[in-house]
Amino acid sequence: MSSKEIIKLKQEEIDRSLLILTDTIRRLNGYINTYSGETATDFFYKMAEARGQIDVVANEARILFQECLERCLVDKQIPEPSIKWEKDEYGNIVKLGTYKNRPPCEICGEHRKVEFCHIIPRQIGGSNRETNIMYLCSTHHSCFDKGVLSKQEWDAISWKGRSDLAKSYAFDVLLKRQKEYWNGTHPVADMVYHSFLPLQEWIKNNLNCESINDWNKKRRNTKFIRSGKSTLG
Repeated sequence: MSSKEIIKLKQEEIDRSLLILTDTIRRLNGYINTYSGETATDFFYKMAEARGQIDVVANEARILFQECLERCLVDKQIPEPSIKWEKDEYGNIVKLGTYKNRPPCEICGEHRKVEFCHIIPRQIGGSNRETNIMYLCSTHHSCFDKGVLSKQEWDAISWKGRSDLAKSYAFDVLLKRQKEYWNGTHPVADMVYHSFLPLQEWIKNNLNCESINDWNKKRRNTKFIRSGKSTLG
């Protein structure tokens, strides 16, 4: 691989990290902006919950860039982001040509509308770090989350660059649900709600908690959030 190709790969890591971080902050901003005529009390609780997420976002931002810079650092020369940014009519910072500049779907190669897909779901604390993120088109994103990918589609996924925890979740939990689908069984739609047994076993083996509820209570503790251990992947 030439030096130019190496620099390009490092540049892509910087840009990818910025995209993931920006989408995280925009989702939080969108949540806060859903206020539309609620009572003052409702709005107070909504803001209190949003403030509770700020520690999570800030910690993910720190970890995201720390990991990215550790991989990209060469003679203390950090590549400048190649992404172009502007402000929309509400003053929010947005990326120009977001979908156009994202990598194609990792399963089918679709590039017109590509989304961030969490391997370990946000529902149980899956992080926005790139080691827990895949680029998938909307169709394959939905199929991945529901466990209804074909075997050929599943085999097309490259797990290179994913964290060990994300890979263990994929093969110990998601793959077992996929195999049910391949065998003709309708996979459980919501693994958390229906207490999917492989998920329960994965939580016991990897998170030192007896149940999903125990884990969610633990990860929402303020001290645990600040420890950086409340997000997975």
